[in-house]
Amino acid sequence: MNIISFFKILASLLYVFFIVLPLAGETNGSPQSETTYVFSVAPVSGFLYGQVKELVYKTTDSDTLLSQLSWDIKPLFLWGVSLDLNRRYPMEKMGFVTNLTAQFSFPAKTGIMEDRDWQAEGDQLSHFSSHDNYTNWAMLAELNVGVSMPVISRMLFKFYTGFNYMYFRWAAQDGYSQYGTEIVSGVYSPWTENIPRVSQYGLVIAYTQNWFIITPGISLYIPYRFFAVNIDFQISPLIFCLDQDNHPLRSPPLQFNDYMFGGLFLEPTGEFIFSLNEKIDLSAYVSYRFIKGPRGLTIIKDLANNITVRDNNKAGAAYSALSVGLSLKYKFR
Repeated sequence: MNIISFFKILASLLYVFFIVLPLAGETNGSPQSETTYVFSVAPVSGFLYGQVKELVYKTTDSDTLLSQLSWDIKPLFLWGVSLDLNRRYPMEKMGFVTNLTAQFSFPAKTGIMEDRDWQAEGDQLSHFSSHDNYTNWAMLAELNVGVSMPVISRMLFKFYTGFNYMYFRWAAQDGYSQYGTEIVSGVYSPWTENIPRVSQYGLVIAYTQNWFIITPGISLYIPYRFFAVNIDFQISPLIFCLDQDNHPLRSPPLQFNDYMFGGLFLEPTGEFIFSLNEKIDLSAYVSYRFIKGPRGLTIIKDLANNITVRDNNKAGAAYSALSVGLSLKYKFR
């Protein structure tokens, strides 16, 4: 999904949010001063703090690693917007709820990238390199659609289906490498701290990653006068990850394209909300997103000689990051 396609979809959703659904939410009969549903819009800002891992397994049926690249996002600052559709008085009866959130990154250095290979005898570490990690672009989008159900007078449950998308583009630059000596073809001496460091300059690795996740979710909303607390949880095995890894300094230069499925996604979220008045809410949230276990196909391209090789079920990926942010919501009452 490129950025133009994303904004086309966003424009279509905005049309539904602000034109179609308000008309659907109006009561029949004589004109009314209030609609059944109300919209809100909120600028959102915050940051991610965590790490993404690019994995290569030694065999198709084991969890023994051949290679691991760890990409820092420590921290990555984000800005964006959140749109909501809810019942005007959600504590009165069951209703439809939906939320659309999109966030974008500021290009920045976000830590380091460490690359490890285990190609020594006994699956020992043989290669290590460390580089500055730059997050050139990131986009996180989430669409949740479901229902709200009030319980007694001070609790509201929401049950929904979430559609999550994440895109990251990283560049590993400069740094150094320490490689063991090749003993026989494909087998190296173990890595030690005494191996001389070889300096590297410029772009070493370029890596992009796309995550597509479908997940059920449940949240509990508890209001009290001017305050409210919202606790949310998502968990799912419905994960698809597509990534591309470019190594321009290799001889020949190589490109790795991975197509991975399955695994485990989970995300707990806590939000504290303070109502400034009937139209404006200030909220602070913290969440932890964790993904592990997707595996799949790797297509390796020799860019110099136009040769392609397939490697089944050896590609893997993982993601873990804390998200902290603030939003200021305006309700169109």
